[in-house]
Formats: sequence, structure tokens, C-alpha cells
Amino acid sequence: MMRYKPELTLSLILSYLAVAAQEKDSLNLMQNRIYRPQFDHLKTNPVQYTDLPLADFTETSLMLSSRDLNLKRTQTAGQITEYGFATDGIFNIHQNLRLFGSFNYAFIKEKELAYNLTSQRTENNMILNPNYLLVPKAGDWESQEYKVTGGASYRLSSFDFGATVNYGNRSSFRDTDPRPGISSADYSGKAFVGFNLGKHQISFFGHLGRKTEEHDIISVNEYINAPSFPDTFVRFSAGYGRIINFPSYSDFIYKTFDRGYGAGYAFQGEHDLITVNSGYSKSIETLFTKDAGGAVYFEESLENMKYRLKSYYAQVQWLRRGAEKDIITNLDLKSITGDNYSVPEQGQNFRMTLDRAELSNAVVWKDRKRVLLGLNTSASYSDFSATDLLGVTYKYIKSFDLQFAANRDLLHSTEFILNLEAGAEAYIPLCQSLNYTAASSSDLIFNNVIAPDHAFESTTKLGPQLTLNFYRPLTARTNLRIFTSFAALYALSSEFQDQTDYSGTPNLRFNAGISLFY
Repeated sequence: MMRYKPELTLSLILSYLAVAAQEKDSLNLMQNRIYRPQFDHLKTNPVQYTDLPLADFTETSLMLSSRDLNLKRTQTAGQITEYGFATDGIFNIHQNLRLFGSFNYAFIKEKELAYNLTSQRTENNMILNPNYLLVPKAGDWESQEYKVTGGASYRLSSFDFGATVNYGNRSSFRDTDPRPGISSADYSGKAFVGFNLGKHQISFFGHLGRKTEEHDIISVNEYINAPSFPDTFVRFSAGYGRIINFPSYSDFIYKTFDRGYGAGYAFQGEHDLITVNSGYSKSIETLFTKDAGGAVYFEESLENMKYRLKSYYAQVQWLRRGAEKDIITNLDLKSITGDNYSVPEQGQNFRMTLDRAELSNAVVWKDRKRVLLGLNTSASYSDFSATDLLGVTYKYIKSFDLQFAANRDLLHSTEFILNLEAGAEAYIPLCQSLNYTAASSSDLIFNNVIAPDHAFESTTKLGPQLTLNFYRPLTARTNLRIFTSFAALYALSSEFQDQTDYSGTPNLRFNAGISLFY
């Protein structure tokens, strides 16, 4: 932990410099969790928030989360325990300069993860990227990761300038043969410029990113990596259901380049902020294998597989601040396509598409510092398809997600605040299809990954959730928050149970932590 002291010291210095008087109508992101997504919007395009009076804050948290997943996709662990440390902050140095940043560290333990020897998971993703190693035998994993984000916005005459930088590092290993060790480093940066004309602003931005991920796989008992031991025999998936020979099972590297650009518009009124952003990004992930001497490095002759992702997005937000009521409305649109390319075969076999639209609305009724009622609703529509021309697999699924939550300060005094939130989420499949034609002697991935995952996505689900926050002031500027949450997820239809040995036990999620903010 010694390496992080400079960041924490800098955070304290900036917090001290930013003690200047805040405007009475500043938006305090710490007052209620409904406001916290505005911190992510700030990092998305900071020049659009130059005129929005955001209150200074620094929050440092310790947290524990536990997830028991019985209703899940195959390439996700059955049990996940995560220990985390995080610090976030906004520092208004003066009226033209704002700094912000965050640091997150997590130690993750996963149990019973099968058909997956990668750092990717399908808990929140439909599928893995198409080029990866797998074994049927489940194993336990340990991972450590940390992410650092820093940014600034500065006004000069009629122009606003902004920048964000991100760095992430992750290391993972599996404690059962075969034993991959995976380490990654992820760098990215984004630059912004905005031109102001009265209450209106037009902005432009661009970003660049680079990620490397090294894989080193060993086995204590090397004899089990053979076809005669099918549970521990390592296979290589190229596409969606297709297994092929791979020349570098023990050592290989992924390198990803990401770039993009976009534009935005903002209107700043006395009580309203309207922002519009749209953009395009493209990333290419290249898989490098060993040379004749067994070394792995970035050389064109060692390129084996490529995976290209193209993404288009548009986002609109309306934020209205009032003395007694705040309103936040968001519309998000996204379209993603992905395809792979085999360098040895000089061809493609896999294509993925995802189109998603989400509308959310949040309203907070308040009496000065007390939240009388906060309502948060969202609805999203997704259209996903995956095709492997050589697999031979074709799948699509269209679905609808609904979320609702309400929270209130049940008890409020000068000594403490007790806030309770209750809500629910629902997943509803609208239409789906899965077609498979065996093109080889191996249907391992289809029978054990594709078909069960499709059954999971074809199952209607409902999940209640409950969150409790306790706030207590320690000094005039320092507050303590203790929080805990519980959520469950139930299957309302039988598709997943009919396809697998699912017992009907719901997913259970528990989260607890403590934080200081000032």
C-alpha cells in the first residue's frame, strides 16, 4: 500500500486548497445515491459541466461484496467474493479550474469457474471475445486489480478545455491444473475542447487507448493436458462454437488499440443542464503467439488472431435542479459490431451485433438536506446476435429490462441520517432463436456453453433489492457512512431449469462497507 501514499497526499492537498466557499445551490453528489452517476457523466465530458456548481467532496471507502450465483451463464463463477478500497473526489480549485479523480482497488476470489481460462467473465456480458482457451474442469481463481482515473477542466475566455487519463492493472491466476497466470496493463486518455456562445456550448473530443495482456499457462501434472483426459485437455475457441488447433498453448499475448472521437452539445440555464453526446470508437485486439524459439513478442509474423469492435453511441441528459425537487432524465443509445479474423486462414468466421436503448428517470424530493423521497426508474431494450459461419451457430435474442427503486431518509437529525432504499429489477425475453449445425466431431462448446447460456437468456427473471445507509457527522466537514445492501434474483420461467441441472435456488448478493467523506 506504500505506493499509493503520493496519490492520497495529493488528494488531501487538493481538498485543502478547495475549501473555498461553495455556492449555496451547489449540487452535492454525496446527498443521495441517485446523484452519484453525475460523477461518471463528469468524466465522460468534463467541459459540459464547467458551469454546473458541483460541491467539493472526497470519499474514501472500504467494502465487501459476496455473490452466490446459481442462475448464471456457464463462463461465470458460482461464488464471487470481493474486497475493495476506493477513493473519489471533486476539487474546485477556483471558478475556472476543476480537478477530479478516483482510485479503485479490488481483491477478488472466484469459485467453480469452468470453460474459461481468460480474465473475461460473462456475468454482465453475453459472450466472451471469440479467441480464447478453455477447459471443462472448473477451478478457483484469485485476482487483484486497480484503476486510476484523473481529469481536469479549465475555462479560458469562451473556450473550455478538458482531459481525462486512465490506467488499469490486473493480475489473475487459477489454482487448479491447468494454471494460467494473466497480467494486464491498460492505458487510455481523452481530450476535450468546447466553445461557448451564451448559454450554449459545442464540444469535440477524441480518445486513444492501449492494452496488453500476457498469458502464461503451466500445469503441475503436464500429463493431464491430453485428449485422454477430456476435463483438463486445453482447447482453443476461435469464434462461437468452433474449436481449432492453436500453436501457442502455454504463452501468448493480447494487444489492443482503441481510438475514437465524438461531439457534444450543452445548454446551461439557471436551473437546467441539457447535454447531448455522440461518438464512434474502434478497437482491434491482436493475439500474438510464440516464435520458433519459444519467445513471445509484438511482431507481425507472430500475429495469429484479430478481433475488431466498432461502437456508435448517443446520449442525452436533462438535469433540473430546484429548491425542493431535482430531476435527472437520461436516454442512451448504443450499437456495437464485432468480428474476428484468422491470420493463418486469411478469413473470418464470427460476427456479433448488439443494439441497446435505455431510458431512465430519477426524481428527488427534498427539504433542505433531508431526502423526502427519491424515485429511480429505467427501461432498456437489447437486440443481440452472434454468428459463427464455421461453427455452425446462429443465435439472436431480444430482451427488455426494467428497474425501479425508491429511497427515503427515514430518520433525520443533526446527529445521524438513516436512509432506506427498496427496489426491484426484471428481465423479460421478447423473442429468441438458436440454430446449430454440427460442422466437426466436437460439439463441446455448444452443449456446455452456448445452449445453457441461451436458456439462461431465454428465462424471465425478477429480483428484489434492499439498501440501508447510515450517515453520521464526525466533524464540521467530515461524515461517516455505513452501508449494506441485499439482492436476490429468481427465475420465473423454466427454460434454464429444463436445459441444465439448475435446482431453482435464487442468486443472492450481499454488499457492506464503510466510508468517510468530506
